[in-house]
Amino acid sequence: MHEIPFVGRMSYCYSKCLCMIFRFLGNPYELRFVECVTTVPFGFVYMPYEKGGFAVNGYNPHEGTERAVKTLRYEGEFKCFQSDHEAFSELRKELRDKPVILGPLDMGFLVYDPYCRSKRGGDHYVVALGIEEDHVIVHDPDGYPCVPIPIRDLSNSWRAEAIGYKKGSYSMWMIKKRIEIPPTETVYRTTLLLGLQNLSGYKSARIGKRQNAYFRF
Repeated sequence: MHEIPFVGRMSYCYSKCLCMIFRFLGNPYELRFVECVTTVPFGFVYMPYEKGGFAVNGYNPHEGTERAVKTLRYEGEFKCFQSDHEAFSELRKELRDKPVILGPLDMGFLVYDPYCRSKRGGDHYVVALGIEEDHVIVHDPDGYPCVPIPIRDLSNSWRAEAIGYKKGSYSMWMIKKRIEIPPTETVYRTTLLLGLQNLSGYKSARIGKRQNAYFRF
């Protein structure tokens, strides 16, 4: 199992997962910095329901994750699969060398959370650290470091059937070596320009459903 600093608690799960991976790779970015580089906060709003509660409306976390990895000049790879057999086989292979970001997940099946049933349909990201015969060890940035989850329950969560913005089921991000260190001015300029696109109603291309989706950047 990989040893990796834990970053939690509460919101910004995708950014916290990125922070954990970046720290594992030797680059201890502040959470607020990484969150901005995803550009998800730009245009982020709460939409109240008439009967109480609220929904969050903002830039797609999947594409925000991709933006952060590109802007900070890391080599990254995204994969999703049609079956849990393919997904867990690939996860076992990837975890030999490095931790892996899993998501979006459906929070309603993360059984280590005592309130998971009330969160059904909510999206989430975690970092997988290791896999054993019948469970996976994850850092969940919602306040659960190094926690085991049975493979069956993770499979249900990882399928993400209720998550509308997913590129496919069983999604995983592998972030590898850094290609180069970008100038700080370039990072800020890129982030601000992409953030302005969010605020002006920019919509990026979506990946349609396919047998197995892979892309590199």
